[in-house]
Amino acid sequence: MKKRPDGKNPEGRINRENEEKYGLRAKAEIKTLRYYFEDDWFDDHTINKMYAKNRHDITHSAYTLKKCIKCNRIWNYYLNNNKKKLIQYWDSFKNLPMLKEDCPECI
Repeated sequence: MKKRPDGKNPEGRINRENEEKYGLRAKAEIKTLRYYFEDDWFDDHTINKMYAKNRHDITHSAYTLKKCIKCNRIWNYYLNNNKKKLIQYWDSFKNLPMLKEDCPECI
């Protein structure tokens, strides 16, 4: 997350690196929505899954996006037609939360 020129984090954005603070803010957003809408609008089972404590640890792809700590590029592995594992760098997806790990070029 980019900081403001005065060095402080922007107040309007959620810093996902602090999981406890993010969880509290997400729960507060749900409470706000429940105040304005009836309970029929909400599926508690799905909400609990979405805001589970370890939801960032669950991966849906074998090769998830990662951000290099040293060069700040976004990368992941992929399999080519010959089933060989290769590296791919991305220019998009910069605002998605992702794991931080050194890319193979920086190791």
